[in-house]
Amino acid sequence: MISDSIPWRDELLRVADRLEQKSSQRRWTERSSFIVERDIMTSAYAIRRLLEAGKVSRKTYAATVPVLRHEARGVRPDMWNRHELEDLYDLDAPQASQLALRKYCNQLIHSYVWGINACERTGLFDGVFAASEKDCHEQVFFVPVKSMVDVCRRIGGEEIWGSNLLRDKSGAAYWVSLTREEVEAERRGDLMDDPVG
Repeated sequence: MISDSIPWRDELLRVADRLEQKSSQRRWTERSSFIVERDIMTSAYAIRRLLEAGKVSRKTYAATVPVLRHEARGVRPDMWNRHELEDLYDLDAPQASQLALRKYCNQLIHSYVWGINACERTGLFDGVFAASEKDCHEQVFFVPVKSMVDVCRRIGGEEIWGSNLLRDKSGAAYWVSLTREEVEAERRGDLMDDPVG
């Protein structure tokens, strides 16, 4: 359990800044690729840890991440071909989609298919392709840099003022943290049942 979420949040804000800088970097090296992958993995792990520890607000817990979804072409990804995205997925027909935060994190952390992408027009880093081992047979997700930066800044900049122990529909208990606005609304009796459960 995370007792102090501030170091995790601070790291998310630093990752957001670095990813944003990388999206305008002209000279790209192997080290650049390593830094981007490290930062994306670190941020996904931090977000998942904060979610599991109940250190995000109800509104953020229910938030989604905008991505593009590409359907599989029917070729099974394996150790030898998983980098051949054009052969595995229909990259010409992206479908706008939204990933729940936990699924977003899992696609990155458990990525079986992974690829850093550059914009064809500018040549600049514009996002990553990722699919977990569980999902890679059906689809791959393209996560734009902006989506990653936005979610890191949202969670990194969130000020938590309190927390509540809630129960989902099955009766399982979990902690949800509250922002100042949510604490004040709860005091006034404005908050309804938890929208997540």
